[in-house]
Amino acid sequence: MKRMFLISALAVVFVNGYAASNHCTVSDFNGEWVGFQANVVTIPGTNPHTGACMFTVSNGEITDGTCEQRILVNPGPPPVLISPTGHFDGTVEVDPDCSATLTFDFSPYGRDTQSTYQVQLAVDKNT
Repeated sequence: MKRMFLISALAVVFVNGYAASNHCTVSDFNGEWVGFQANVVTIPGTNPHTGACMFTVSNGEITDGTCEQRILVNPGPPPVLISPTGHFDGTVEVDPDCSATLTFDFSPYGRDTQSTYQVQLAVDKNT
């Protein structure tokens, strides 16, 4: 089963099956995930882009990660977009309060980049 999360300034991850106590462990993040992201800020030096990342987590290790992005290179007119695909590995750290930190490491695949995201696991969307 694929799970989904949104990467943004504030993100909530919805996952079924957590204990009623909301005590989370790294194994709660095991499985296949899809993350959607957007950075639409056009402040100089930023990287306006949208994208989707697919990856597998097993016991805190991220494997088989792939991101497909649309990056605004020149606002135009007409706007110029590129669509690179990047592969990554990484790690997931989960705290007992169900907050989690994901680190995507693209450096093993030729890009000297690491991205870190903080998300919150939730029992359901009413939590």
